[in-house]
Amino acid sequence: NLAFKKGFEELINRLLLEEDYKKVSNTNLDQIKKLVSYYQIKNKKKEENTSIKFNIFFDKDKIHNFFYKENILYSDVINMNMIVFPLLISENQYFIYTKNYFYKNWNQENSKDLIQYTLPTENIESIEQIKLNSENIYKIDIEDFFKEYESENMAFVSINIKENIAKVFLNTKIAGKKINKNLVISSSGSNKIQFNNKIILEIKKELRDLIKSENLIDVRKPSFLNAEIK
Repeated sequence: NLAFKKGFEELINRLLLEEDYKKVSNTNLDQIKKLVSYYQIKNKKKEENTSIKFNIFFDKDKIHNFFYKENILYSDVINMNMIVFPLLISENQYFIYTKNYFYKNWNQENSKDLIQYTLPTENIESIEQIKLNSENIYKIDIEDFFKEYESENMAFVSINIKENIAKVFLNTKIAGKKINKNLVISSSGSNKIQFNNKIILEIKKELRDLIKSENLIDVRKPSFLNAEIK
């Protein structure tokens, strides 16, 4: 039963936007079981300090109908790549590579993240671009900033921290479409490292939603296939 619940949670976390995830995250166990086609127990004998491993297989048509009844769009994003650069702004100073916690620790956690993040290597040209646009960093041309990288998904992230508040500006290009967004993240009494990790987690969550939103499958619209057989 715990495996069914966890499997369902991982599935909807992968497929749904954050707001839709919250709508169905409390789905009861009986309903979840109806969506399962079959499951496997990988190691039947539980040894000391060893977890039991399960493979849970959900029925695609039943999942489709479940989302249809809940009026939810979903996105099947698997191993999507994104080039991202996090810029730290603190006390009116710009920390590009040196003393930039976010640049150094961006990929430290969440190895199972659906998005594979690539951070640009240190180079003088990037430093010069940031310095030239320091008075208006929010309008930096990200296509020019990331011109050495071939990717449909890119994000220049400005993180301005003052005391216990982080104001984040996302300058992104998702699937060729430019999207900007503001976030405000509070520390909620955590220490500096915990706060920084929370900022990374919240930004990644927002970037994941932006990518999903551009790859949504509308279960309410029928699909048609015309075939001619000779």
